[in-house]
Amino acid sequence: MDRGQVREFEFQSTLAHLMRLSSQFEENSVAEQAPLPSSDRFERVDILAVERSTHQNIIVECKNSSLSYARGVAELIKQLEHYKERLPGSKLVLAVPSRTPSSFRDALAHNEIEVWDLDNIAQRFREHLKDVSQPTLRAMLLAISALQQGPQTQTPEALLAK
Repeated sequence: MDRGQVREFEFQSTLAHLMRLSSQFEENSVAEQAPLPSSDRFERVDILAVERSTHQNIIVECKNSSLSYARGVAELIKQLEHYKERLPGSKLVLAVPSRTPSSFRDALAHNEIEVWDLDNIAQRFREHLKDVSQPTLRAMLLAISALQQGPQTQTPEALLAK
C-alpha cells in the first residue's frame, strides 16, 4: 500500500468479497477477471455477477481513485458499452474507491451506467463492512457508513446543550 492509497487490484478484490457476502447476488455468481462470452480469452471484465432480484448480469469495472473525472468519461462509457454488446442486457457499473462528483455520476447515469463510489458501497454493503480486511478501505468505508447513519446516541455535550 502506498501512503494510504488503494491499488486497483486491492479494491477489486475487496469489492468482489463484499459482493460474495451480500445476499444481493446469486450464490457463486461473483467472478473476478471473468471472460466475456463470444470473445477471445484476453477480454475480461473486472467483476461479473448475477443480481438475485432480477437475475440480470452485472458487469463491474473497477478504476482506482486517480481516475480523472473530467477526462476519460467518454472512454469509460465506450469501454463499458463494448462489454454490454458482448453480454446484452447486462447492468453496467463503474466502481471507484473514492467519492465522486455528482456531475460525473450524472454523466454516467445518462448512459445507463451506475457508479459505485465509497458512499454507495458503504450504504449497499453496510452489514459486511467489518469483514473488509484492506486497512485503508476498511477505515474509509466504516467512516462513511457512520456518517451516513448519523449520531446513534446523544453525547453528554449534546444533552447539556439543550
